[in-house]
Amino acid sequence: ASPPGVVQNPWGVTVHDGHVYVCNDTSHSISALDATTLALVRRFGSGGSGEGQFQNPREIAVGPDSLLYVADQNNHRIQVYDNDLNFVRSITGIGAPWGLCIPTRPDAQGRNVIFSSDGTSGRIYKIDLATDKVIGWAQTSLGRGEDDLPVAQQRRRGIVVEARNAEDVHPSLRRRQEDGTTDEHR
Repeated sequence: ASPPGVVQNPWGVTVHDGHVYVCNDTSHSISALDATTLALVRRFGSGGSGEGQFQNPREIAVGPDSLLYVADQNNHRIQVYDNDLNFVRSITGIGAPWGLCIPTRPDAQGRNVIFSSDGTSGRIYKIDLATDKVIGWAQTSLGRGEDDLPVAQQRRRGIVVEARNAEDVHPSLRRRQEDGTTDEHR
């Protein structure tokens, strides 16, 4: 097992290719552990806003392309890494991501997508992984994260999609397409 301190204030966890990846909130880093022994294989990242730097990484997910997607909350982006933990790109324009979920199948239009929850605005974003473009969103509250609760009491942190495909999640995510508007926002 890993020595104490290898994982610091863990948030998101995913398993991929023989490793357990853990978001470390306190050290603004990601730990890669051996999935069998839980021994530390590598830790990467540090506090900051550059490539490979995080400000409160909250969630990590694996895409259909085998890339790792990290919700970098206070940098307002999702950072993407390859299997060797090399930086690939950032996805922005999605608020402050707290939770990530990547369906195992493409949506009805054949797109691989990622869902990202923004715990400060109360929005769930649907993002096309081929273009990194927001193709839909749903408002989950009055636009202040948790309606009238003080920031310290806000608990909208993650999302889980357990569906046959991305279109099974919620009909409102299909209506809010391309320009991000809906009937009630036009």
